[in-house]
Amino acid sequence: MASPPPPCNCWSHLTNSPPILLSGAADSAQAQPPLLISSNQRLQRQIRNRESSARSRAKKQACYNELEFKIAHVMEDNSRLRRQIEELQLRLKSSTNHSNMTTLDRTLTSPY
Repeated sequence: MASPPPPCNCWSHLTNSPPILLSGAADSAQAQPPLLISSNQRLQRQIRNRESSARSRAKKQACYNELEFKIAHVMEDNSRLRRQIEELQLRLKSSTNHSNMTTLDRTLTSPY
């Protein structure tokens, strides 16, 4: 059986060059590999996102609680005003009935 062909050596002049750092950490004082820098940055970003989400949820809950409080007060005011309307309607009805009873209409009682 024939052996596989040898690998291409056309890029052999680049194998001895230093690795290229894409994260820009080559000149920094930190001598960490790019993978560690990116994973640390990713972890920090995840922590910031979690904190931001928690703040957002707390703000949403506070708004929700405030709206519930306002709804309760509006419903109380609404029921109070409805009771007041009913009371005033009863007063008006009783006052019109009472005024009809107390007035003396001469045309009905005796002819002229």
